[in-house]
Amino acid sequence: MYAKCREAIQKSLPRNGFISCTTDIWSSPSNKAVISLTGHWLDENCARQHAILNSCEFPGSHTGERIGKIHGILVDWNIPVSSLVVLDALDSQKAVRDLIAESRNIVTHFNHSPLACDKLLEIQKRYELTEHKLVQDIRTRWNSTFYMLQRLKDQRPAVTYYTGEFNSIKNLSEWEWNLISPVLELLGPFEEITRLISNEDSCISKVIPYVIALRSYLEKPIKKQKSVEATKDALLRNMKSQFRLILQESVFTYATVVDPRFKFNFIPEEERAPLKDQIIAEITECSQDAVRTSDDSPLPGPSSANELGSSGFWDCFAEIGAKQHEVANQTLSDKSRV
Repeated sequence: MYAKCREAIQKSLPRNGFISCTTDIWSSPSNKAVISLTGHWLDENCARQHAILNSCEFPGSHTGERIGKIHGILVDWNIPVSSLVVLDALDSQKAVRDLIAESRNIVTHFNHSPLACDKLLEIQKRYELTEHKLVQDIRTRWNSTFYMLQRLKDQRPAVTYYTGEFNSIKNLSEWEWNLISPVLELLGPFEEITRLISNEDSCISKVIPYVIALRSYLEKPIKKQKSVEATKDALLRNMKSQFRLILQESVFTYATVVDPRFKFNFIPEEERAPLKDQIIAEITECSQDAVRTSDDSPLPGPSSANELGSSGFWDCFAEIGAKQHEVANQTLSDKSRV
């Protein structure tokens, strides 16, 4: 039965498409830890599909390193593993890598010592500082590292007072403290986009605009990010490599173009005419199919959610849209003169 089930799943997996994976750990009724890996993908009809690729006992501590080893299951299913855009970039620059390691040591000290947490709380109250606990990151989740650095920056006075009173941990150097800000500024748009795309009502039409705007953001020179230039360059390389074929995926391009918020604004000019012809052909064929099947089911309307952001990424996003709108108006003006 297992062999037949596995064969059926293997045949249904997309050969040239993308597969997203999720994992979860829970306790069975017999109080044994179990870990599962589930694959999610879109079939040729753009319908959501998913299948549990593996489920097994998971004894021992649930650390990020041990959970990360589950990628071996993907190899067993002949599923290629893409490089992680942000994680690889954070590991590319020694200064950033060392900053994260030192920050992790500080946070781990407090997480492993209730007494240290109590002392930190005393310091926060004594100097009327914000009474927040430090955030421990998970090595396999880059955004948790972002939150760790964000909270550590917020608690710099308390941590500095603590390290001055006790010799149990080493404080960050002045240069390392100052490095946190450009790292957070660089990763801020990625964290924001990750949250937006993870929403239940997020639409696939947003993927291409976000990718194009992120590339534009990374290509712009920013003086405050000079100290993380190597990390920024690695992010841009990884973005270009990871999403190099996204404009060839009709699922993404069609969704973006028919979305009235984006239209062709984020599609390269040389690809707009042939893409328009493809969409018209698809709509014509679907309309004929609808007539033949008399399917009067209403299509879902666009989301009305209002997205607000504060990072410099949104300036790039608005700039691209405004530029394309200006080009379109100029074209209409030229035609009217003729």
